[in-house]
Amino acid sequence: MALYRFTDTTEIEGSRALPSEAMSFNGVWLEEEIEGYRTLYVTGREIMNPEITELERTTIDGNTYRRRRYKPRTLVVGYQLLAPDAYAFRKSFEKLLAILSAEEAQIIFHDEPDRYYTGTISEFGEVPPGTNSITASFSIYCADPFKYDVNETEVEARTVNNQTAFDFIYDGTYKAFPVLKAQLTANTGRISYTKDGGEVITVGQQEKEDSTHTVTSSTVMPNASFSSGGTPSGWTLNGATIYDPDSNRQQNAFLWTKKDLAGNNISTVNVVTNTAGKWSGAGYSKLLSADSFGHYGAKNFQAAWHIFMGNASSTAQTGVNQFAMIGKRNGAKYVMAAIEFLKNTTGNYADARLILNGSVVKTIRYQCTEWNEYTGQNAGHCRIYKTGAAFTFGIHGKYYSFTDADLEEEEATEVSVYIGYYQAPMDYNGLYNLWVVSYEDETTVNASTFTSGEEVEVDTGKANIYLNGAKSPQYGNVANDFEGFALTSGRNKIVCDASDWALTPPNFTMVYRRVFL
Repeated sequence: MALYRFTDTTEIEGSRALPSEAMSFNGVWLEEEIEGYRTLYVTGREIMNPEITELERTTIDGNTYRRRRYKPRTLVVGYQLLAPDAYAFRKSFEKLLAILSAEEAQIIFHDEPDRYYTGTISEFGEVPPGTNSITASFSIYCADPFKYDVNETEVEARTVNNQTAFDFIYDGTYKAFPVLKAQLTANTGRISYTKDGGEVITVGQQEKEDSTHTVTSSTVMPNASFSSGGTPSGWTLNGATIYDPDSNRQQNAFLWTKKDLAGNNISTVNVVTNTAGKWSGAGYSKLLSADSFGHYGAKNFQAAWHIFMGNASSTAQTGVNQFAMIGKRNGAKYVMAAIEFLKNTTGNYADARLILNGSVVKTIRYQCTEWNEYTGQNAGHCRIYKTGAAFTFGIHGKYYSFTDADLEEEEATEVSVYIGYYQAPMDYNGLYNLWVVSYEDETTVNASTFTSGEEVEVDTGKANIYLNGAKSPQYGNVANDFEGFALTSGRNKIVCDASDWALTPPNFTMVYRRVFL
């Protein structure tokens, strides 16, 4: 589970050292802004005692507990203000009043710069008259008694055993309400979240069968196993059309079998004599079979394959592992869509390249270790989907969508694979299996509430739903349990789901701010 804390770093050291309880009021450090001002003490930041509500029982022991709540808190700030003369004192005091006039201000103390309170000045203590050197105090009323993390935390949902979920540790000391986001990679009718206590939030409409269209699917590339090495039946060795931007990838090797970390067979490239400045590798290709109508070529398809690519004994190892769907235009073959994993530098880092119509449209940098989440042992299948002009690339449960109008009517006719190395081959760089399914009718099976590219957001704290940033309560459900989605200290798990007929699942993220007593 990946967690990211976004920090807006603020310089709080000025020309002189700040007291430990120096206060920033709406982004202004008073000691830095007002000459002669100094914080002496702060009270009210201590732990709060809750107020318990109960029902009195007269016939049996004890009472009946109903609920607990925390009352507003008041912070009292003692300060000193010194000035060389009456005029300077008055100007400094006016500046202090101006800064403190803001309502519901963000309040940060120097000894706890990663937390903030929200409050409004409610009272000024008596200021001694006739002097340019005073000690006094003011009170800040915090209707919301809690303090909050200055930085938001973002969590990405991960897919494990076909279940997509946020599964993480919340380390605040009081409950927090997250914002749940779904970035759609395909049309869907609904989005739902289920918390570990059984609470549910559903957004969208129930699926409705579209009675006027059907989709026929055909397996145009049956499951092809590469785990035995050699050249699988029907495949051609070393004549494949591949993405080769520098024209330096030789097809001069073949695949042979070795064991992965779990003891299973996997095909990996054999070692051959390198040509200076060239990659060595094995290229395999095979034409797609005819669909259920006897047509050769897939305008809409889903392709899936399973690889293992990772460093083991040396970070100097290099490798490339490419899967491509090949089209044919004016009699010439071209790379319609591909995913390539490339490690061409010393170190653990590699790049996942998403390739569309012969060009890289996205690059993802990752650490190519034996157990990495993209290509490591147990990383799962990669996928490419095409529906007309829309393409979706899937790597380990994350999906990336692109559109190319030039490819809307184009058909894939062939599959190609290339596995190679530059000088020192990787300990693990191979292929388990692959398959391709063609869809003969590009119309959707189900009516869609939400369409690909849209973002659906659920603010559990405010019980609001947004579509593409606009408040959209019409997509809510009266049974939604927003209150039940509060994050509590310790482990929290929220399962994410969408319509089972959606071509690809959304990318789910969650943002929250830790809360403290």
